[in-house]
Amino acid sequence: DGDGDGDGDGDGGATATRATKRRRWEDGDGAEGAGEAKPEAVVAKPKAAGGLDKAALLKQKQALLKQKELAAKLKAKKVADEKAKAAAGSRPSARPMALRLDAQGREIDERGELVVNKVIETSTLSVNLKQQRANAFAQAQAEAQAEIASQVGADFDDPRMRAFAGKTRKKRSALQFVEDGKFQKEADMHRLRMQFGDEKAERMKERSERERKHAERMEKLEKEATMDPNLVPVGERPSAAKGASAARPLAPLDEIPDVEWWDRDILRNGTYDDVTGGKWNVNMDKFNVYVEHPVPIKPPLNAPAPAPQPLMLTKAEQKKLRTQRRVAREKEKQEMIRQGLIEPPKPKVKISNLMRVLKDEAVLDPTAMEKEVREQMAEREQAHQDRNLARMLTPAERREKKMRKLLGNDAAGGGHKHGYPGEEKFQ
Repeated sequence: DGDGDGDGDGDGGATATRATKRRRWEDGDGAEGAGEAKPEAVVAKPKAAGGLDKAALLKQKQALLKQKELAAKLKAKKVADEKAKAAAGSRPSARPMALRLDAQGREIDERGELVVNKVIETSTLSVNLKQQRANAFAQAQAEAQAEIASQVGADFDDPRMRAFAGKTRKKRSALQFVEDGKFQKEADMHRLRMQFGDEKAERMKERSERERKHAERMEKLEKEATMDPNLVPVGERPSAAKGASAARPLAPLDEIPDVEWWDRDILRNGTYDDVTGGKWNVNMDKFNVYVEHPVPIKPPLNAPAPAPQPLMLTKAEQKKLRTQRRVAREKEKQEMIRQGLIEPPKPKVKISNLMRVLKDEAVLDPTAMEKEVREQMAEREQAHQDRNLARMLTPAERREKKMRKLLGNDAAGGGHKHGYPGEEKFQ
């Protein structure tokens, strides 16, 4: 009994304590619940069927709804991805296709068939573009006229207007100026015909025409020779392999006459076939004892200007002139080196600048480098002595130079004269 009562009291005390704790949180009266436990009966919450309360069922329902929403979102995203892939497969890809080649290096497609690319040659020259625009304009104009003609019927066609279609005003020709010397040539040709006949006059005209063309050709060749090679137009030029005849055409040769003009006047019959006794039949009346001396004609050129007289320069002027000449020679030498016509000189190595010029080579083997530098110094000194020896005057040249300094140059004024004594022969 004692044990049963004790157990009952213990269970009742635990139940009261739990009820007190619940009331503490629900009512907020902590002092009252902490001081004493009210002996009120604990009302049990109604349970749902199956032993679960409503809060647990509500949580399970919310979790199930969230799972359904998540599954619907995943399904919609999967459908959208499939549609995007299908659309991407239908349109052409922006990436370039892989280049496939066969054993011979020709392009093939994915089925192994040869790809034939038709090359369309196009030109971007301004001349072709202008021609294309002109052709397009002409074609458009012809199409417009054909369209207008198709729209206009027989009621609007007046046959009387066709008679005036061909009566268009003739275009005025440009002014034709008479070339210089045209009438002079016609007069000369008329005189030749009257003097020598038509046949010979034509031959002389052809000869003069050949000479004129030859002169023009030679003048053109001279201009080409003096022309800047960078301005010569691209085209066929006479090469050295074709010979000198291709570069400079020879003058046209005249026809060999039956009788030369200087023999025609002295031959009686005007032919070389008139020979009697081994001698030509010559008209001796054409010869006389007089000798014709042509009148000398002065050249049409002006007399050349006199040469400038040499001036005696001072020491400072001579030094300045030598400096200018030396600078000009050095500039010309540098220009030839820059163009690759001559090799650049070797660096002037001395003992003082040995390490600065040779650098790594002098560090690797200084003894050999010093020996080579001393040899170069000896060569330069010997070359300097040779130049001085070549400029040294001979004793005769030295005497002549001294006399020239004392007496001055002949161009400065006066000349040398010699006088010889002799007997008086003319009384």
